[in-house]
Amino acid sequence: MMRTASIRLVVGREQASALDRLRSTYASACNLLVPLVRAHRCWNRVSLHKLAYRQLRAETALGSQMVCNAIFAVCKAYKSQKALGRIGKDEPMPAIRFDCASVHYDKRTYTLKGDRLSLYTLAGRITVMMRPGKHQRRLLRGGAAKEAELVFRAGQWWFNLVIESASPQRIASGPILGVDVGENTLAAASTGKVLGGEHLRDERDRYLALRRRLQSNGSFECGYCGLRAHSDVNASCNLASVAALIPTDAGRPSRISGDCRRQSADAMSAEDARPRGTIRQPVSPDRESRRAGSLSSRVKPRNVRETLQGRLAS
Repeated sequence: MMRTASIRLVVGREQASALDRLRSTYASACNLLVPLVRAHRCWNRVSLHKLAYRQLRAETALGSQMVCNAIFAVCKAYKSQKALGRIGKDEPMPAIRFDCASVHYDKRTYTLKGDRLSLYTLAGRITVMMRPGKHQRRLLRGGAAKEAELVFRAGQWWFNLVIESASPQRIASGPILGVDVGENTLAAASTGKVLGGEHLRDERDRYLALRRRLQSNGSFECGYCGLRAHSDVNASCNLASVAALIPTDAGRPSRISGDCRRQSADAMSAEDARPRGTIRQPVSPDRESRRAGSLSSRVKPRNVRETLQGRLAS
């Protein structure tokens, strides 16, 4: 199993300058490889090494192994483009820029010595201190170090080291049951048992339909008593009964009863403002049945009084 440990490096001013020059030269070498890759449509590491190795050695200050690492980085980048479907068969290949590229290190270009790290640079090897955390130390103790990337991020140098560790052993603790969770079928076990969700779906659809009907009828819920009424003339009677029964000095916030009174007054004002003697339009049977269903959920004044008296008594 491969894991990556991101380790912060503690570098001095001269060491940071050496690493920055290496990163700049490495990015330039990668950019020199891009025209060759596009011209020959070649992102195979061995083939590109034959095409570009001598040119990079002559035109850059990189060592032989770091040139190989640059070839590897460019091939890896174009393989990723191919996997993403961005390189067509008869289409021109995209140009990739390596402006802020990380520097690829392998076992020949770095050495671990406890908390010290020896790195290749253009001016020779330098030794820097590492500051691994508890998680990074645990990874280093439990695996073998592989390749790495030198990254400059947010003003800090980081060494992203790939560590290969043994896969955890599988513990067999008896029979294993696999469960596939879904919406239409709540659970399907690997033993063949299926738990259907028809009852729960019916309950959910019923409550959603009820909520839509209440919202379309302009219903609201009293914040004090929790009873639901409709904002019409019957609701004004209900709220008037509620407001009359709520004591103002019962240790409850008096503004709740004030809200009920204000809503009942608004409903009464709307009823008084409605013109009298208007001719109602005929209602379709479907709409009449829906209205009858919604009226059945309205709160009656007598029921409000009896329910609220019971709640206040308790």
